[in-house]
Amino acid sequence: MSVKDNFTADEWFKVMTGPGRAGAAVVAASPSGLTGLLAEAQAIAGSVREHVSRAGRTP
Repeated sequence: MSVKDNFTADEWFKVMTGPGRAGAAVVAASPSGLTGLLAEAQAIAGSVREHVSRAGRTP
């Protein structure tokens, strides 16, 4: 039984899209031009990538 089995399809969609939506809210809350937008997006992607690689894979 995987973690995904504990959620409905709608709940799982929210879980999977939550980090990206939170990052978009942070970027939108503090507009700082194209350079700032790219830096924020890079930081968000790096953080998500780091947490995914650190977490163990579930069957």
